[in-house]
Amino acid sequence: MGTNPKGDYMDKDGQMKPDKSFLKKVEDRVIRIISKRIYENDYCKYRSRDIAKTIFETALQKLSLESNATMPDSDTVFYRLQNSYLSEKTILPMLYDSRPQSYEPITVLLDGHDDLYYGKRRYKTGKKVKVGGTKPTRGASYAFKYLTAKRLNGEVVYTCPLFSNVVLDKSIEIIEELKSNYTILCVIGDGAFPSSILINYLKSTGLHFAFRYPSTSKLRSKRMRYKVLEKYTTTYKSPYKGRRGTIPVDFYICKYQGMRDKNGKRKDFYIITDRKTSARKLRKFLKDRWDIETGFREIEKLTIFTTTRDYILRFFFHVVACIIYNFWIQIKKQFSLRLHDLILLILGLNPLSIFKILEKRRRYFAISEEKPP
Repeated sequence: MGTNPKGDYMDKDGQMKPDKSFLKKVEDRVIRIISKRIYENDYCKYRSRDIAKTIFETALQKLSLESNATMPDSDTVFYRLQNSYLSEKTILPMLYDSRPQSYEPITVLLDGHDDLYYGKRRYKTGKKVKVGGTKPTRGASYAFKYLTAKRLNGEVVYTCPLFSNVVLDKSIEIIEELKSNYTILCVIGDGAFPSSILINYLKSTGLHFAFRYPSTSKLRSKRMRYKVLEKYTTTYKSPYKGRRGTIPVDFYICKYQGMRDKNGKRKDFYIITDRKTSARKLRKFLKDRWDIETGFREIEKLTIFTTTRDYILRFFFHVVACIIYNFWIQIKKQFSLRLHDLILLILGLNPLSIFKILEKRRRYFAISEEKPP
């Protein structure tokens, strides 16, 4: 095992891995970011750093906060968080502290993420919070929705709750915030984002975009050729002009042949953009969008298990998972570490200890890194 002047060490395969002092600095920085938002006074038995460390270690091990927290216990953690006056405006600066500055143009990936919870729908101040009902394989449940923006092959740069299930206003809000800190090269999203207001906004600001477009009867009746970019003009119903209000919009569209389904039939799909380019490059944009899907898989590995249905607390835990994910991305670029390897190094545990924890808690933890579909 060799060392280098930076104090890092190399394993048997010759790959460079960080030493304990480097990992300790990363851990201290994450805990410092979390502890800034936690309530503390002179009469508290535990400092805000102790609460943040408990949350950090629980997230790394993907355990239940109610059963894993001992000193301090879960009741103390929830009490301190509820007295911290958490809100979207106070939680988001935590994420801003974890994202690095970039002077190069970035490609922004937009997508929605579901935070599943079990039980009845959550109520807020006497009114029902608008959540999307889902039925995953783990049983019937509801989910809080988050709209997340991520750099291509990079960190999560923005996330926000999406209670109204309307991505239009939030998408423009995210892009406006990112424009003040980054130079945006292109915006990529799935079929939930195409709308006349968003497309016209992106074209007016000079931002390029590539979205998947839903297959409609009007498109199918045109009988477009495969992999041929064509000019397309359509109208959308305006949400601000009543039932009869429409907004025209034009863009370039390309038709592709999809994979075969179980019955052996192929389903066509469409991609739209604002500029004239080749069909091969346009499809690569949609392929790059899977980077945010695989990012969600890694973030779910760092999300704390909890039975609370308070959307502010769950959003806080979601942002904590995004913060740890951002630091892992920065370390990965330097040391080529997988996520579970970083967790083992920070916790100072070997794989056998992890399996003992999982057997005791009966929780699932993916040891091997998942491959994108």
